[in-house]
Amino acid sequence: MVKKVKYPEKQVERFKQMVRARSRIQPELISLLEFVREYRTQLEPSLFLRVCGLLASAGFSLWRAAFLFEQEDGKHEIYLDNVETFVAKIISDNTIGFVDDRNTWSLWHYVGVARSSLLEAMTLLFSGVVQDAKSSSIQAKLSDPPLLAASAADQWDELFEVMQHIRRTLTSRFEFVRTSHKLK
Repeated sequence: MVKKVKYPEKQVERFKQMVRARSRIQPELISLLEFVREYRTQLEPSLFLRVCGLLASAGFSLWRAAFLFEQEDGKHEIYLDNVETFVAKIISDNTIGFVDDRNTWSLWHYVGVARSSLLEAMTLLFSGVVQDAKSSSIQAKLSDPPLLAASAADQWDELFEVMQHIRRTLTSRFEFVRTSHKLK
């Protein structure tokens, strides 16, 4: 039996946002996977290795958040109920499944993890390097996140663009270091 939806037109719009987001993040994850596989032996402990891990963290978080757009609800009471239920489930069952993730708190958790991972990746990738205007602007935005004011889908789009920028920068910086140091 299908659950009756209060605002079906809103649900359809969120479904469109979810499908669009999933179709955008997967090719980005494939690009990261190709980079890691191509340069695996050259990514010995370095900031490049750490940035790859942070991009994987952000990519997973954005992928997971894309499944949760319909859970968006900025009401504090619902958010706190979700926190209480989630934490109680961890304590009582010692397990969390996707069905447990389908709540407002989880959606914002994944958006926050993506933001934090991308901020750390930016910090590592641009430490000691003069940033271009776009990178400086991105880092400033990541350092000052909106609370629950902007929609999850809008924040997701912003974070996705940041992830693409970081991955492209990682690739070009790594290529520069690799060719200038003749890494095999």
